[in-house]
Amino acid sequence: LHTSSGYVLQGEIERALTLTAYSSAWTRLGATAQWYGEMGGVVMATRTILQQTVGDDIPVQHMLAVGGNKTLRGLPENRYLDLSSGVFNLEFRIPLYKSFGAVLGADAGSVGKRLTDLLSSRWEVTPVAGLRFAFETFIVRGDVGWSPDALGVYFNFGQVF
Repeated sequence: LHTSSGYVLQGEIERALTLTAYSSAWTRLGATAQWYGEMGGVVMATRTILQQTVGDDIPVQHMLAVGGNKTLRGLPENRYLDLSSGVFNLEFRIPLYKSFGAVLGADAGSVGKRLTDLLSSRWEVTPVAGLRFAFETFIVRGDVGWSPDALGVYFNFGQVF
């Protein structure tokens, strides 16, 4: 519930096969790195996600999305779609009183045809603020993320990462 130190490295490979005349083969590669550190009771948490989809005629529902509750709070869900995506999240998790806590941070993300395109593409950055209430076995979270053209209000369970 309250990761305060350490790191997580994760890799993913997903393969879709051509099984019918209406489907196409594609491969999605993904890498995620998370880091947690604590100082004076405040936990700094970071997450980086890089993904690339390779194939011909990839349906839009299988493209990589940025925006919404799990990637870029403050943008509409799946606001940007393309064949590669990059996401970076930074949170400062601050204890307030007993089971209550706050989060201050920022999300950043971008999409492109290839991972190398992310270096020169426009990255959206959204500030984030939130409250947490920790029960014994789960966390209730409320977050607000905002951008120049949207405001996202999210109520969910568990940390974003």
